[in-house]
Amino acid sequence: MNSIQIQCFITSAQTLNFTRAAQLLYISQPTVTHHILNLEEELGFQLFERQKKQIFLTPAGEHFYTSIRKITSDLNEAVSSAKKFETEYNNHIRIGCGTSEFEKDFLPEIISLFREKYPKTYITYNSRRIKEKAKAFQKHEIDILFSTSAMVKNFTTATYYHLHEYPIVCVMNIENPLSHLDKITLSELHNQTMIFLDPTVSPPEIDALQKQISMKHPLNITYYAESAAISHLMILSNTGIAIMPTLKYQKHKKLIAIPYVDYPTISYGIAKQKNDDRKFISSFIRISQTVFKTMFPKT
Repeated sequence: MNSIQIQCFITSAQTLNFTRAAQLLYISQPTVTHHILNLEEELGFQLFERQKKQIFLTPAGEHFYTSIRKITSDLNEAVSSAKKFETEYNNHIRIGCGTSEFEKDFLPEIISLFREKYPKTYITYNSRRIKEKAKAFQKHEIDILFSTSAMVKNFTTATYYHLHEYPIVCVMNIENPLSHLDKITLSELHNQTMIFLDPTVSPPEIDALQKQISMKHPLNITYYAESAAISHLMILSNTGIAIMPTLKYQKHKKLIAIPYVDYPTISYGIAKQKNDDRKFISSFIRISQTVFKTMFPKT
């Protein structure tokens, strides 16, 4: 089945006349008939009933006409849309990012500056769960991935650029007995109800930290939250306390974040495909670095 066969069939179905169809297509009537016969043979059923000089669509032909018209309409729309896209955009960048308050602090500024420099770049966003984004990055479905260093350290195709170092804090309700402390150690979490981030959505650093706490205090009651936002809600409800990097902490008058000293800081940065040397990708990274240096002068 090819495009000329489809054109011959649609035009013949609309005119119910092979001669008229040939005139509209600027080809000969035998050519139209030839293409229709080949199409019927390929499909395995008859499209038209021939009665002297008149033709009619068979029931199968009617159904095929309705379906093929929709397909060709969608195809024409796709081609038209692609042509319009080509005139308006000359680049496409796919960004893997989150939607937390943390990302809202810096990402709009980065995107705005990038658009000023590359106004004809089409931008799409992937904000799925962190491990799903990591898999998409490995499949080259994402060009730029905002991530912690541990998430991409084993990716042989990734180049990672450090943006900022984030300490770990213990977040709790101000009514918690530990809220008066200046710092929290692993031993002080004994008999505390913990709120862990679900392993399916947490970065490797948090996974390791949560496992360390569970091994040290196996009798602690533990809840799991599917997001940082849910963990904050649980802490506000005085359900328990959570360990998280400061980048995920959302300030609230009833919450307090106390430095956790028994775990190293987390490196947050940006990863790109190692062999991707497109100038606008490199520019996006430089803009991100500049924005972070402005936000965090001591980075």
